[in-house]
Amino acid sequence: MNLRYLILSGDSAPKDDYVLQNLEQQLGVDLARMAHTSGHYIERVRNLEAVLDADPSARFVLLGRSSGARVVTIVAANPAYASRVAAVIVMGYPFRNPESADEPERYAHLPDVAPPCLIMQGTIDKYGGATTAGDYLLSSTTRLRFFPMDHAMKADAAVWNDMGSCAREFLAEVIGGVRLHRAVEGEVGISHHP
Repeated sequence: MNLRYLILSGDSAPKDDYVLQNLEQQLGVDLARMAHTSGHYIERVRNLEAVLDADPSARFVLLGRSSGARVVTIVAANPAYASRVAAVIVMGYPFRNPESADEPERYAHLPDVAPPCLIMQGTIDKYGGATTAGDYLLSSTTRLRFFPMDHAMKADAAVWNDMGSCAREFLAEVIGGVRLHRAVEGEVGISHHP
């Protein structure tokens, strides 16, 4: 099976590179990073769909942080792409903007996420912490886990170890012992994490 990891960062990229580096270290694999565009999230959705379309024989483990989490879950909720997604892992999901009124387009698709999905959320994340994230309807394939951190996901090694264990156990359960590999050079929209 041709199975790959692909990660999308949040709008604070590259300031949040430490999150991607910690996750890569915890998972013990190279993550292909999709180039961040500063456009509307719909543009990022289309870019991700183009990457999946460019390699129809591959299945993907999609990972995302913050706005990248929103993008990967929108694609995973789309029936045209759900079968191409083996698993989804997101961190710091932006359920709500603390400076705006309710925006259902941030979460309305979440009940439709068909592939197995793990949301790792900070207990005090202002975009949806332990006291608010549970208020949103999720699909039956989605697990929500909380860790002692905020939206920036700055945490000590012990918390990252716990998150890594959670993600590794999730992947072992949903895709088994398959070792994933780095994406091939030159694919649409993919750059490599050094």
